Amino acid sequence: MLVIASALREVRLLVRGIRILTAAALATAVMATAANSAGAAPGRTDPRPKGGEADPAAAVMVRGTVLDYRTRQGCIGRSVVIGGEQTTTDVDGRFAIAAPPGVYDLAIVEPNRSSATFYRGLRRRDLLLLHSIDPNLVPKGYDKHVAHIDGKLSGGGFDPGSSNMTRIYFLSPQVRRDRTLAGQTHDARGAAYGPLTLAWIGPESIAGDVVAVRTTRDKPDAGAPARDGTGSVVWWEAHEKVKVVSGEVAMADLAFARLPMGHIAGQIDVAPGLSVTGRSVHYLVLPNAGIPIDGDGAERRPGPFDFPVPDLRHMPGQYCASAYDGARGIHSFTSKCGLAFGATDVTLKLRAPPKLTTLKERTQQVQTISRDTQFGWTAFEGGIHQLTLHCGGDPENPNVFVYTTATRAPWPDLRAVDVAFPKVGQMCHVSVTGLGPYQGMDEAFSPEGIGSTFPKETYGGRSTEPYVIIAPPGKPAAGKPPRKILHDEASPR
Repeated sequence: MLVIASALREVRLLVRGIRILTAAALATAVMATAANSAGAAPGRTDPRPKGGEADPAAAVMVRGTVLDYRTRQGCIGRSVVIGGEQTTTDVDGRFAIAAPPGVYDLAIVEPNRSSATFYRGLRRRDLLLLHSIDPNLVPKGYDKHVAHIDGKLSGGGFDPGSSNMTRIYFLSPQVRRDRTLAGQTHDARGAAYGPLTLAWIGPESIAGDVVAVRTTRDKPDAGAPARDGTGSVVWWEAHEKVKVVSGEVAMADLAFARLPMGHIAGQIDVAPGLSVTGRSVHYLVLPNAGIPIDGDGAERRPGPFDFPVPDLRHMPGQYCASAYDGARGIHSFTSKCGLAFGATDVTLKLRAPPKLTTLKERTQQVQTISRDTQFGWTAFEGGIHQLTLHCGGDPENPNVFVYTTATRAPWPDLRAVDVAFPKVGQMCHVSVTGLGPYQGMDEAFSPEGIGSTFPKETYGGRSTEPYVIIAPPGKPAAGKPPRKILHDEASPR
């Protein structure tokens, strides 16, 4: 009887297993049929032709973020265009758009058509891009918010009537703001530092860090007077995390504490024809936002640099050292980040910027350009190029930027992105900037490229900026200079 009962149980289990397998097979068949009849999922392209093989011409999604060229903050509500496809960046500057496989070109356009940025020869599908925005423009669907931060400063012998070089910062991904307080700028309110006014686009409430720093001097040691008869520089710092709500005043009282001091030192190699007109050390907290460290005037001294540096490692961020040449109408810069506190072997190198070859860089003749102008320049060492056509920055005379590895470029097709060509007679200035160290476009605009928070090394240089006038095609390349143009060597912005 036991044998018969066991056999019956095995039969029942076998039948049950067959039923389960049959149901699974039927479900799989139904899902496959539904997928074949419905095609690709919404918003995606099915790469399979009827034969079942991948279609080499099928579009592939490109995802990325657009940052403001100056502040490195997310660009909200900007158009991203690839061929016939177009999308809009979200509140963080992010986007997703279909692109053909292989090499493609991309454009970013201001909503009011005051500027357009073109990228030539991209391949990668994860991008971190830069774009020059109209800072006064509020994209449709978003609101501009205003709030204030106020509070009192104390600690470390702080005296609101005599404190020197006190700086207040608010640092957040949405807005950065700073204010310098010194001596007479403190009014009868005593130690109050506000209101620090913030304006931003996006969510109604944001979070960030309020940071206060100031410097004093120690008395010089007996028998060993310091430079200029003063003692060594002393840094004081206070910070607090703050939530800010639109239309409200956030309070943050800050008490200074003395910081331990160290040094960051090194040398600067300079290409022939360049000079060092400035150098600095700063503590970078957000992209293009941090605390400059120049409390003893070291940025103005010639030769190797040696900065007394406060220990700010209790804050998120990195130490960076920079140098630049802003003389003679050109601009060359170099920067290294991720420096160790106390590093003394930092080497910075200023490289020669590219030169325009199809326009005269130094001339008192006014030159003309037109729709059929081809721009040319010399190659930049170890980097890519940014052609800038700065014509006013308004919808009738937009600014145009072209990123490329090439050393020649025509005007991009502005009509394809619904941007006007600058008016005949409009004055513009043209320049080309080299940006490194990047092997190509994909490396330059990767998440670790130009727009990254803490780039290990960046360097670049901008050519002189000859002024030109928009002319109809076929007009002569140069003529008599107008009275208001005395020379072409405008000081760098």
